[in-house]
Amino acid sequence: EGPTVACECKCFPMDFDTAGKHLGIGLNEEEMPFLAAINRTEWEKEEQDTHETLVRDGKWTKEFGDRCSELVFIGVGLNKALIHEKLTSALLTKKESIALGGVAGWRNLNDPFFDGSAMDHFELPRPYGSGS
Repeated sequence: EGPTVACECKCFPMDFDTAGKHLGIGLNEEEMPFLAAINRTEWEKEEQDTHETLVRDGKWTKEFGDRCSELVFIGVGLNKALIHEKLTSALLTKKESIALGGVAGWRNLNDPFFDGSAMDHFELPRPYGSGS
C-alpha cells in the first residue's frame, strides 16, 4: 500500500492498496496535488514554506519536485530480497526513458487506469487550476 505516481497523472498522488482479494486505486486527496504540479507563481507562503522544508529534508528533486512513490509491504515471512529484485527489474531505466522521448514521451504509454484521459477526469483543487 502507499501513494504512487502514474506517468499520465503526474499532478496527483494516487493510492494503490491491496489486501487479500481487495484492490483499491484512487486519488490521495489528503496529499493532493503535488506541490511541483502547481505553478510557482501561484504559491502562497504556505507552499513556499513547504518547498523549503522539502528541499531541506532532501524530499525535492530538480526533475520531479515532490513527486514520489512509496511502497509498503505488510506481512509475515516476506522475501525482501526477491521483492526488491523484481521491483528493481520493473523500473524504467534512463536508456528506456530516453528511447520513449523522456518524461514528455511517457504520455504516449498505454494508460491502464484512465484510458489516456486522466486530466479529463480530475482538476487541481481550489485555489489551483482553472476552476479558481
